[in-house]
Order: sequence, then structure tokens, then C-alpha cells
Amino acid sequence: MSLITLTWKSLLSRKWTVWLCSLSVALTLSLVLTLQTIKSSSEDSFTQTISQVDLLVGARGGQLQLLLFSVFNMGSATNNISIEAYEKWKNHKSIEWTIPISLGDSFKGFRVVGTNLDFFKHYRFKKDQSLKVESGRLFNQEAEVVLGSQVAKALKLKLNDQAIITHGVTKGSGVVHHDDEPFQVVGILEPTGTVLDSSVYVTLEGMDHLHHHHDNDHAKSISAFYLRTKNRVETLQLQREINEWKTEPMMAILPGYALSELWNNLSYFENILQLMVGLVALFGAITLVLLMTLTLESRRREIAILRSVGASPRLVSKVILLETLILTVFGSLLGLVMSKVMLIVLNQMMIDKIGLVLSSSLLSLQDLQFILVALIVGGISSLIPSYLSYQRSLKEGLIR
Repeated sequence: MSLITLTWKSLLSRKWTVWLCSLSVALTLSLVLTLQTIKSSSEDSFTQTISQVDLLVGARGGQLQLLLFSVFNMGSATNNISIEAYEKWKNHKSIEWTIPISLGDSFKGFRVVGTNLDFFKHYRFKKDQSLKVESGRLFNQEAEVVLGSQVAKALKLKLNDQAIITHGVTKGSGVVHHDDEPFQVVGILEPTGTVLDSSVYVTLEGMDHLHHHHDNDHAKSISAFYLRTKNRVETLQLQREINEWKTEPMMAILPGYALSELWNNLSYFENILQLMVGLVALFGAITLVLLMTLTLESRRREIAILRSVGASPRLVSKVILLETLILTVFGSLLGLVMSKVMLIVLNQMMIDKIGLVLSSSLLSLQDLQFILVALIVGGISSLIPSYLSYQRSLKEGLIR
């Protein structure tokens, strides 16, 4: 009887043990893959949400607060910028283009962003990708709205549906719903894999109209604006000019520098997450070794029969080794499936809570790397029960 046939028959004779060991591997790998995907998706979402913007400008305050509310829709502005101040800097000789941003409202828990067509013209994410409309068109009137892909998917909205904007960014009771002024869905954006997917876009005039009703047809203030200079060398000089401007207290920050500061503040939590990944992997390996070792005691009769029909101690140990490797492979594949299911379940919750879109790829390079590591760890772990079975077979052979 060949080694593979013998191993397969041995596995079939111990179905419950096989499932238990495979499930142990699967649970370990699924937790590791899920935690790592959350970590990498967080990094990608933060670092690739915005690019080619030289300065973020808002009312004077903390630079991390300005970064979080103007780019990631987290938190709120301490104060607004007057539209006159924005127009003054928009026409500055050193500025190539600007994108105004107005925040403060929501649509069923998703942040509403007031802006203009310059947003879709100049905004870039993931280095040099521009926003594209998947269906419909961009807004051109006050009462029109463009949805991020996740908003449309989560709320099952389509073109020409109505959207009732809510004053404030909470889902709870007590907020003001603008039921008498519904917006019409005219466009849905293509997925970006960033916080842009969980945002709702309206015109500046439409946003201001909700707050000031029929006073005028022009925005009075904005929350912040992005800008790009004509020459990168002028960026620091322009930043200093804005920060020192006496007419209105404003603050300009470098997005890259602010992101670095943010990651420095989050490094403690990142280290904890890495430690959790390592501990889960370690406990998984230990559990596999213990399960396979403990089953040796219940397999004394099986090993004795194999030895009685002429199986060498080396063959018996090879059977144990191959069994463990098969269990690791099967458990790894099962763990990959479990991880993808867990990410599907967690994805909408992460979008609703913090606007984070988790990676949805079926099989990434990171997944393959972790599966390879799991196979290596499983192979190393199998050496212990394999060695013990070899010693036991050798000892029982000498006794007979």
C-alpha cells in the first residue's frame, strides 16, 4: 500500500479528529487574514484617499482635526471660512486650482459633502486616478445629488430616487430632516476603495440653501478647501502667507506631513494589532501540535497494527507528517473562505462607523503570503508528532 493511500485511509478513519484539527487551522488563519486585511485597508484608505493636493486650508485650529474632517469625513470643523476669503485665495497668482468643501449634513448616516464641479475635475486618489461616474451624470442644479458607490449599494438607491438630507451627522432622534426640500439622485460614482465611496455630493449652493433657505442662491461660507500650486517650490511660501493672513484666521497644512503625524499617533494601536496577529498565529501553531500529539495516544492500536504488518517506524512517522500537512492545507483553504465571509460581514459595519472600505479582492498577494506561512508553520509543527510517533514505533518494535 502506498504512502498516500495509507495516509488517506488513516484520515478517513478519524473524521472528527480531522475536522477538529482543520477547524483549528482555519480559525487561526481566518483571524490572522481578517486582522491583517483591516490593518492594510486602513493604511491604504488613509494614504491613498487624496493625492496631488499641496495644501489643505481651513479655519485656524488643529492640523489633525482639519485633515480628518476635510479628507476623511471624520469630526467637524471648529469654524467656517467666509466665501469672500475663499475667493481671495482662489485667485492668488501662485494657485493653479482649488476645490471648496462644505460639511455639516448627512444622509441616513453617510456624510454629505458640498462642493462644485472642480472636485470631479481636479480630485485625485491612489496617486493619479480621477473620479468617474458609473451611471448618470454630475450635478448641475441645487436639488441634485451624486452618490458614492457604497452609499448607493447600502441604501439600494438608483437614478432619479429622492434623498432627504439631514442636518447634522448623527442617525439618532432630534436631528432636523429637510423633508420639504428633497434632492434627486442624478449620478452614482465608480468604486474607489476609499472614504469617497461612502460620501454624498451636492452643490455648495444646495448645501447652503438647506441652512439659509431662500435668502440667496450663493454659498456664504465653506468648511475648507484644497489647493494645488503652479510651482511646488511656492508651496511653503504660500502656506506661510495663509497662516499669517490678518484679515481672517486661517490655517494651511501639508497633507503628507499631517498624515505622517497621524500615523505616528496611531503607531501604538498598529503595534498592538501586529502583536495580536502574531499571538493568534502562535496559539494556532501550538494548538495544532497539541491536537496531533494528543491523538497519538489514542492511535496506539493503529500504530501497533501497522508495525505488525511490517510498516517501519520511518513509514509510520511519514504518515503522521503527511496527515498534518494535509490538515494544514485543507484548514488553510477553509480559513481563506471564512476570512472572506467575515470581511463581507464586517465591511458594511466599518463603512457605517468610520467610513473605511475593506479590501474585497477574492485572492490577494497578501493572502497567498499568509497561506504560505501557514503551510510552513504547519510543516514545522508536524515534525513534533511525527518524531514522537517514530520514537514510539521504534520502541514498541524493540520490545517485541
